[in-house]
Amino acid sequence: VYKRLIVDSSSLLLGVSNNILDYSKIEAGKFTVEIIPLDITLLISRLASEFIEKSDQRGLTFTVEYLNPIPSEIVGDPTRIFQVLWNLCDNAVKFTRMGVITLEISWNDDAKQLRVSVKDTGPGLSKSRVVKLFFVSLQRDASVVGEGCLGLVISKRLASMMGGDIVVESQLRQGCKFTLLLDQK
Repeated sequence: VYKRLIVDSSSLLLGVSNNILDYSKIEAGKFTVEIIPLDITLLISRLASEFIEKSDQRGLTFTVEYLNPIPSEIVGDPTRIFQVLWNLCDNAVKFTRMGVITLEISWNDDAKQLRVSVKDTGPGLSKSRVVKLFFVSLQRDASVVGEGCLGLVISKRLASMMGGDIVVESQLRQGCKFTLLLDQK
C-alpha cells in the first residue's frame, strides 16, 4: 500500500514539475512542436492502455470509440498530442467519481480535421468555470498547479501551436466533453 502511494505521489510531483517547466518555456517563446507524420491509432492505443488500468483502479470504465474511419496517417507532434490527450484523460479520471470515460475519435473529411474527444460522467462544470479553464497566471493563482488547470492551459497552447484547438462542452451534474481538434493541411 505504501509503495503504491510513494509511486503515485512521485508521479504526481514529476507531472507538476514538467507542467511548470513546459508552461515557462511556452511563456518565454522557447517551446517548439514537431509537425511530422504519425499513426494516430497507435498513439490512441498506447494512451488507452494506460487509462484503462487507471480507470479500473478507481472503479470506472474507460472506452475507446472510433466514430468513423480515420486516415492511417496524420501530421502533428506525437509527443505533444499524447501529452494533450493524457492531460484530458487524466482530468476525466481524476474528477469522475463513478461511471464512464469515453475517448471518441472521428475524422471530418470536408474540413480535413481530426477530432479526439474525452467524455466523462463526472460532476460537470458551470459556464463561468468553463470560460476560466484555460486562463491562469502562476503568479496570481499558484493553487491551480495541483488542480489540473495548468495541464489544461498547457494543452490549449500546445493544440494552438499545432494548428488546432480544444473546445469544451459541459453542464453541471452531466459531465464534460473536451475535444482536441487537429486541422490537417
